[in-house]
Amino acid sequence: MEPLDKDTFVNCMQKMINRMGQQEQLLKILVDDLQERNKDGNLYLRGERLYNNRDLVKILKTSMRSLQRYRTKGLLPFMMLRNMSYYRESDVVKLLEGDNDIVCDKKAVQVFLDRIHERENRNKIEA
Repeated sequence: MEPLDKDTFVNCMQKMINRMGQQEQLLKILVDDLQERNKDGNLYLRGERLYNNRDLVKILKTSMRSLQRYRTKGLLPFMMLRNMSYYRESDVVKLLEGDNDIVCDKKAVQVFLDRIHERENRNKIEA
């Protein structure tokens, strides 16, 4: 293996610095989107409602451990932002409407799904 010459090394480093700059810009856009809040105080990312662990535990009347199990099994996709787990509303709906054996209050789930479907229908009518 032959050693790198100075020009090749400098060129590689410049590409890496440019790539890091692009990543930084993308992260800034993501954080700015994440900080967008609706008048009701809920968190949204690119127009989609995000829920944290506490939200889902309260809404579904389930435990933190159950949420962890769903994440580990890959049943509930999530994103980590600032050391907190967030879940897209669409992913939560897929989990609840799927044939998964999840532990939660079925009545609470139905109320949650009804509220989401009602909001979707209202948005279609307004559009």
